[in-house]
Amino acid sequence: MTRWEHALSLASDGFYLFPCVPGGKKPAIKGWQEAATRDPNALKRWFGDHNIGIYTGKFGDDGGALLVVDVDNKGGKRGSDELLALELNGFEIPDTRVAKTPT
Repeated sequence: MTRWEHALSLASDGFYLFPCVPGGKKPAIKGWQEAATRDPNALKRWFGDHNIGIYTGKFGDDGGALLVVDVDNKGGKRGSDELLALELNGFEIPDTRVAKTPT
């Protein structure tokens, strides 16, 4: 799947996207919050070389927001163990998308 196809898939699932610098996570455009879109034409222009940014302040047709949980396993911290402990103690984590990063 190309980056543009991946962006199109995310947009069809309700995510508003913006371009990030190639190989990075900083926005590649000013006013990215206002520019974040699900429009296929904008996505095609942006996502050849640029990384995909997801605007967490807006989601779906009703414009709701997203909750992002960052679970780190670094610096002596074991976030994944803490998350498992929450689940074992009755905290229910809904089905969700997961993005795995190096840490």
